[in-house]
Amino acid sequence: MKLLLVRHGETDWNKELRYQGRRNTFLNSTGIRQAHEAGEKLKEYAPAALYTSDLNRTKQTADIIGKIIGLTPQSEPRLREIHFGEWEGKTYPEVLELYPEEVKVWRERPLEAHVPGGEALRDVLARMVESIEDIYSHVKGNTVVVTHGGPIRLFLCHIGAEGAMWEYSVKPGSIIVIGKSGGKWTLLGQK
Repeated sequence: MKLLLVRHGETDWNKELRYQGRRNTFLNSTGIRQAHEAGEKLKEYAPAALYTSDLNRTKQTADIIGKIIGLTPQSEPRLREIHFGEWEGKTYPEVLELYPEEVKVWRERPLEAHVPGGEALRDVLARMVESIEDIYSHVKGNTVVVTHGGPIRLFLCHIGAEGAMWEYSVKPGSIIVIGKSGGKWTLLGQK
């Protein structure tokens, strides 16, 4: 089985470099195109299941993909983006100015980071891993999971992908291909 992690398509907040977190933003025209492109790429994997975070931008992406690959998305709240608390709605430069110490921990020791009024990244990783393992145990065949940049990067860190948190590019609409063999997840590539 291959796990196909898809980051939702672009939103206006992505373009503005705003922390979205749990805010229910929608895809813009670029994001809609990216979702269509991802769906076309995913056809080659003949997926057996399609799961999605329950936020609007991921549901919208998963609905588009589902129509292309012939699957109905199943909502999975544990796949949600990091709850960014006081950072939500602010731009990256604003957050850096207002929360310099928290940003330093975020950048240097992400699994120790806890966003003010939001969620600890360690907790995001725990729910993401739990969700992926549950999905893996129930599905026989390639599985598409539409989620967010933060949870994808954290999962890549968990499986040991070099530089996953900050250096690995997880662009809107991108597909991360992961395999599991002998109980170990392995990064196979990106589409």
